[in-house]
Amino acid sequence: MLGELSLSYASLDEQFSAISTRVGVGEAQLQAQFPATRARPYIGLGGGWLHYFNNAAGRPATTPTVSASVGLRIPVSSSVLMRGELRLRSWESGSNSGFHNNAAEFTAGLGYAF
Repeated sequence: MLGELSLSYASLDEQFSAISTRVGVGEAQLQAQFPATRARPYIGLGGGWLHYFNNAAGRPATTPTVSASVGLRIPVSSSVLMRGELRLRSWESGSNSGFHNNAAEFTAGLGYAF
């Protein structure tokens, strides 16, 4: 089991908005990683907060979010690893208090373990 804290920023091109909507996400996720040596697949569940920096358009500026992820970590050395991940996120859309806004995020990169 691994814990992960993350901060994300995105600029979204929404259908009925003249300018891009900028959002930030702060969340924590608990991940179960398969204990292999070469490639380490994992799944995770988490939650946090999403904040609209602009274009809230009647939505609350800050709203709760939930997420699930599947990914793969490949160690390059004892402290450096390559990572690929698909994360599905849902957040509340406003007055009806339902998690109706959704996004899929694909991430690839290098990480440093300490």
